[in-house]
Amino acid sequence: MSGTPGDILLQALDPDPTRAETKLASIRTLLIRYFEFNWLRDPEDLAQEVICRVIKSLDEGKKITATKPQSYFYGFAANILKEQRKAFYKQSVSMIEDPSTHHRTGASQRELDSMEARIYLDECGQVLEPDERELLLSYYLDGREKLSRRMGITVPNLTLQIHRLKKRIRGHVNKESKTDTSDR
Repeated sequence: MSGTPGDILLQALDPDPTRAETKLASIRTLLIRYFEFNWLRDPEDLAQEVICRVIKSLDEGKKITATKPQSYFYGFAANILKEQRKAFYKQSVSMIEDPSTHHRTGASQRELDSMEARIYLDECGQVLEPDERELLLSYYLDGREKLSRRMGITVPNLTLQIHRLKKRIRGHVNKESKTDTSDR
């Protein structure tokens, strides 16, 4: 394979350039949906980041060995999802421990929206006991299989526990939203 890193990616997807571009556009759309489904900001940028990482990987000599190329891309997407969740968790924890570190003058609207989301998340988390909050965060950060093994319970049992915690939070959110609209 020769050419630019982008050409290498297209050649890895399909020898025919037109079909390769169509496949890449389809994969990009699937990646955007993946990030939207996981409630991440800027899913288009994250999808582009996945494509850049795949290009870098191919440029380093690695090959797409999966029978479905989108599986290879999803591996990178899963890593980005973990990175995003860990970063959000670290920011949330540091903001809770010392809110003054996140107070900046001239913060952009995106930073304010993110801060409001963290505050709201913290308020919702207050519905739960500290060990329940930790369980919920571990479920999303570590993954359910790893967490269920660590807890010594089955995945369905863990999923049921998480479902009940989320139901309590939803009940709190619904109650709060009814209170907010009745105050007007």
